[in-house]
Parts: sequence; C-alpha cells; structure tokens
Amino acid sequence: MDIEGGLIGWLQSHRAELRLSVRATTAGVLAYLVATLLNLPQGYWAVFTAIIVMQASVGGSVKTGLDWFVGTLGGGVLGVAIATLVPDHDFWTRTGAIALAIAPLALLAAVHASFRVAPITAVIVVLGLNPELSPLMSAFDRVLEIAVGSLIGVGVSLVVLPARAHGLAAVAAGQALAMCAALMTVLLEAASAGVAVMDTAPLHDALRRALTRFEALTEEAGRERATRLSTEPDTEPLARTLRRLRSDLVMINRAAAVPLPQDVAARLAPAILHVARAGVAFLTDCATALRDRKAAPSLAGVEIAMAEFTTALAASRQAGIIRELPDDAVGRVFTLGFVIEQLVQNFKDLANRTHELARERP
Repeated sequence: MDIEGGLIGWLQSHRAELRLSVRATTAGVLAYLVATLLNLPQGYWAVFTAIIVMQASVGGSVKTGLDWFVGTLGGGVLGVAIATLVPDHDFWTRTGAIALAIAPLALLAAVHASFRVAPITAVIVVLGLNPELSPLMSAFDRVLEIAVGSLIGVGVSLVVLPARAHGLAAVAAGQALAMCAALMTVLLEAASAGVAVMDTAPLHDALRRALTRFEALTEEAGRERATRLSTEPDTEPLARTLRRLRSDLVMINRAAAVPLPQDVAARLAPAILHVARAGVAFLTDCATALRDRKAAPSLAGVEIAMAEFTTALAASRQAGIIRELPDDAVGRVFTLGFVIEQLVQNFKDLANRTHELARERP
C-alpha cells in the first residue's frame, strides 16, 4: 500500500514531466512514420528534430522549431555555395572548405543562438556524405527533413497534452514566491532575535533559479501571444514585481548580516515577527491565487503589521535608544525600516499583478 501510494504521489508530482515524455514519444514516432512515407534519404534527422523541438511549453516548441529550420536553411545555403565554389580535389581543399563553412556560421551562432545548427548543416553539405546527391539536393533534403521534424514537433505540442507557457509560468511564479517566503522568514526572525542571519546563500540561489525559470516561461508565453496561440495576459509586469521583491530581500539580508543592538531588537521584535508572519501568509496565498487564477488575497494583515512596526520604530526613536547607537548600527536600523516599508509597497504591487491575471475578479 505504501509503495502504491508513493508511486501515485510521484506520478502526481511529475505530471508535467510525464506529459512532456508522452509528447516527445509521439513526435518521434510520428516523425519516423512520415519520414518513411516520404522516403527521406536520412529521415532520422526528422526524428531528431521532432524530439529536440519538443519543449515544456508550446511557446518553447515554436521557438526551437523556428530556430532549427532557420539555422538549417542558412547552413544549407552557405554549404551549397562553398561546395560549388571550392573544388574538392584533395584532403587540404576539403579541410579549407570545412573551415570556410564553420567560421562564419559559428560566429553567427555565437551572436544569434537561432543559428546553432547552421554550422552542422553546412559541414554535412560540404562533406557530401551522400555522393549520389549534388550539394544542392543534399541541402534541400536536409532542409526538408528538418522542416518535417519541426512541423511535427510543433504540431504535437499543440495537440497532444498541450502545455501553455502561461500556466507553467504561474506555477513557476508560485515557486518563486515560496522561496521569497522562506527567505523572509529566516531574515526577519534573525533580525527580531538580535542575532546574525545564518548562511542564506542556498535560499538566494534557489530563488534566483526560480526567477530565471519564471522569466524564461514569461518569454515563451509572450511568443505564444505573438503567434496567436494564446490570449492570456502578459506576465512580464509580474516578473518585474518579483525582481523587486528579491532586491528587497537582498537588502534585508545585508541589514541583518550584523545583529541589531539588543535594546532595539527587543523593542522591535514583536513588530518584526508580525511583519514576517503576515508577509509569509500573504506570499503563500498569492502563490495559490496565481496558480488557480483567482483574485489576490487581502492585504489587511500586512498593513496592520506594517502599522505596528512603524509605531514601534517611532517609539524607539522617541525613547532615544536609536540616537545613542553607533552610526553603523543606526544605519542598519533605518535601512531595515526603509526596506520593510518598501517590501509592503511591493506586496501591494504583487496584489495588483495577481488581480490582473485572475480569471474571475470580485
């Protein structure tokens, strides 16, 4: 029973990966069948392309398919030109032709990633791996094989268990917010306790990876909208908000790197903890709302906690505690106060972005 439950749990937690596996398998098999029916001389290129084109989202598949087709077309054109103009008399002329084919296309691929496959196609044409075909026909076959694989890959991504980039981006945004919540808890609890913050590098790294994935999916979602494959709202404003939240947490980390003076920490501790709990609850609820495309949660709890913190900070100033601190300690206290206030403002922005992406608004 435990094994069965564990298997079911694993399958549920890897649904996206399983769907991708099904799409890739379908695309590969279909590409092989079509290449066989068309009697393509090297039909395995269609199979390779169909599998490579299959990405996690429709937008990703469209981009990869276009990149491979454009790169193959560019490499084929240059390969035909070199194979025609440079005579293939001996080893050295062929070596020079290969160098001429690779150098400009490798530079082009370094500048524009869309042409990554171009040098490979050019070399295949120059080498004349099929002596029965002219360079022009060899290039035509390669372009046709890549085109077949690209079309099948994109078509399967649209029809078989399609995964829209917008939905994947919502999940990635929720993961980034979960990382923000975890980091916020660690930082503010340390600040309230008057102790140095622990090593947070792993949490910052995890947050950076989550944001990178979300931004990549945001780009793919934009491509889906540009090609009329999706009418979902733009998630780029949400990406900007998440970047600002990460910057706030980095600044809090710097302010909390050295423990706050005990007198200040004791006075501010309840308010800081209240901000932490309210903020974590809000981030968690926003993650759920984004995933489910629902309205943003209420900011009331965050605003109450912020008002409490502002009052506690003002009381500490009036009591003269902060005035008696060294300059560097005063700087850390006011930096922490400023960033917490800025964090709340970005929470309001996050609520607006979540509201924009909701299917149903109150």
